[in-house]
Order: sequence, then C-alpha cells, then structure tokens
Amino acid sequence: MSTIDDLRNELADRAANVPPGQHLDRRAGIKRKRTAQRRTMAAGAAGATALAIAAVVALVPGSAELAEPTPPPPATKPAKPTEDTSPPSLAGAAVPVVEEKGVEFYETPGLGTLDGYAVDEPGQRRLEFSFVAGADVVNYDHVCFGAPEVDPPSPDALMVSITVNGHPQSSVSCDPSPSPLPRSPSAGSGYANERDARIWERYGVVEGSEVEVVVELETFDREPASDPGVTIGAGFWSMRAAPVHEVAPDVLEPGVVVHGGVNYRYRESVSASVGEGDSFPAPEHPSDTPVLAVWGKTGSGGTFTMYPGGRGTSSGMSIGRGPGSTSEFIPTGDTSRTRVSVEDLNDEAATVWIALYEPIQ
Repeated sequence: MSTIDDLRNELADRAANVPPGQHLDRRAGIKRKRTAQRRTMAAGAAGATALAIAAVVALVPGSAELAEPTPPPPATKPAKPTEDTSPPSLAGAAVPVVEEKGVEFYETPGLGTLDGYAVDEPGQRRLEFSFVAGADVVNYDHVCFGAPEVDPPSPDALMVSITVNGHPQSSVSCDPSPSPLPRSPSAGSGYANERDARIWERYGVVEGSEVEVVVELETFDREPASDPGVTIGAGFWSMRAAPVHEVAPDVLEPGVVVHGGVNYRYRESVSASVGEGDSFPAPEHPSDTPVLAVWGKTGSGGTFTMYPGGRGTSSGMSIGRGPGSTSEFIPTGDTSRTRVSVEDLNDEAATVWIALYEPIQ
C-alpha cells in the first residue's frame, strides 16, 4: 500500500527529471491561462482556478515565486434574480372578496354579484339567514369544511344541504380541508336566462324579494348530523344577463367566467364530432397572455382527457351520456399543443368543444 512518503518521493523524482527550460515554458503558459481566465470567468470561479494552478506550479522547480500567490477574495455565488411567485392567473384584475369567519366570498365573480352570505361557528349543525335578491336569477355555493375524511356513499360521510324559501336545493359532501377556497357561484347556469328565472320564480325568488335560506349539516342518508370541527355556511349571488356563446350545438357558455379570483372574457371556440382514439386540437392562441380553456363534451359517454399546451399535466373526465364540462388554466397562453383525446366511447361518436377565455384587465 502506498504511503504519503512514497507519494512525496515520486513527486520529487518527477520534478528532478524535468527537461531544462520546460518549467519556464510551463510558467509562461500558466500565466497566459490565468490572464485569460480572469477575463472570462466570474470572480468566484477564477479564484478557485487560480488556487488550483498555484498548487500545480509549486511542484515545478524554479517557480517558487508562483507557489504563494495573493489569496483571491472569497468565492461568492451570483445573486439569483428575484422570482415572481404570484399566481399566473393574476394577469387580470383580481376579483374583490369579503371575508366572514375565515371564509372568503368573491363579490363580483363572472356575471354574479354577491347578495348575501353567512358562516356559522364550528360545531353548529343548522344555520338560517336571509338576503334580498338583486335579480330574478340567483346562484349559490355551499360552505362546509373541517369534516372527517369519509367519502359518500358511506353513511358516516357528512353533507351540507341548502333550502331556499322552504324548497330543498342541493346537498354536497363536506371538505376535510381546514381552510376553504374562496367561494363563487357553483350551482345552476353562470348567467341569467329565462329558464332559470322561471325556476326561481316557482321558489318565490324574484328581484327585490326577501329570500330565506337554511343550511344544514347531515349524513349521506339525510339524517341530522353534528361535528365539533365542522363549519357550515353559504353564499348567494344575483346573476345578470350577458352575451352567451354557442360553443357546440345546443351548448351555451357565458361570455364571462371566473377562475382563480380573476374574471375571464370569451375569445373563441371550436367543436367537432369525434370518435374512438381521436385527438381534437384547440384553437391556436397567438398571444403569450394566459388563457382559460373551458372544454366539455355532449353525446356519447366515455373518457375525455385534455392535455394543455405548455404543461405536462392533464385533466380528464370519465362520464356517461349527456353533457359535461370542466376547465384548464394555461399560464403560458400557448395552445398550439392543447388537445382533447377520446377513449372508451360508449357509442360511435361524441361532440367535443373547447372555448378560450382571456383575463379581463
């Protein structure tokens, strides 16, 4: 096994056998290299290289004056540019919010205007409040969070139901998360229309009327429930009429939608009849402004997956016959590779549509 003394003897032998003048050539070459490196490298990297060169030169006879160079300044990492950590969706003007017991409600999301909201203290199973409808069509969202992680159809799963003027509306499962996302309209159409107006009129809701709301915590079997860690509530918005767009035959989408706290305005859409294994492209978007791709299908059931351009993730729907829709945010604005693929169709064909929305500044 070699020892440190063996290594020293070998280095001394090599130094003694250097041909005459070679150490001077090496010195000159090293000095040229050091000069070039100082010009082209950052201070930290140049300092490190100079130390390495000095160590090599110290082994060459006649180069003692190079063995102890002036110590370079401590190596430092170049400062990283400050990163913009704000959500890409904030390219548009943020929708204002109001806060109640830790829950935020968007004031003007999409085509809605917040009319009334309430959040109870944790552990309460029933909440009552009222508001004055600002239009003939209203929309709402449930609040229920802090629940145990038990999913329906387990009888122990917790649900929250909403009743309007004595008429049951809907019931959804509670969120186990301790901090809810901001609330926006999630039931019914995203705009005012005659059909919805007729429905709400049957429930006694018209513009200017007082609306009585009951929010209740219950089990999946519709039995009364209570949990000390669960918070319930609701928000209601009046919906205004606005241009709608036929994104596919008999499929209408509103001209303004909300996503991530920003309102988006309709830009364009495409639709096509697709079959098993088809891949349907989105319209190409020339701008680098973020876009919201609202997409869906109607007709045959099956598995539909969107692959957004500029991102490695995807979103999918596996739904039966009839309509269905969802959305994907594309922060790069690049839709050149955005497509929807179709698999496992129940029948021969389905209609797929993609609508692009731009943030409202």
